[in-house]
Amino acid sequence: MVRLTGPGDGGLLYAETAYDAFAIVEGTPTSATVRCEREVRIERDEWRTRVRTVSTMSATPAEFHLTNVLEAFEGPDRVFVRAWATAVPRDFP
Repeated sequence: MVRLTGPGDGGLLYAETAYDAFAIVEGTPTSATVRCEREVRIERDEWRTRVRTVSTMSATPAEFHLTNVLEAFEGPDRVFVRAWATAVPRDFP
């Protein structure tokens, strides 16, 4: 967490967190998965905002699979959410 305390900052708080997890079963390349989580908070006085994203990637022999969820919060209330899922063909010669 970072608290910005320079002249004119007005007590602004900026905090970010990151988490990445990787997994694979030995001998099974298509079992590889990754999950990435990010969160950014910006706060001042009674004003509180937060943005959170979770992304995953996995694969089959034919495709890469990607997902993402993006959420935005003002105080405790979620004010925006969007989710994506995409499959990308693996390009083998």
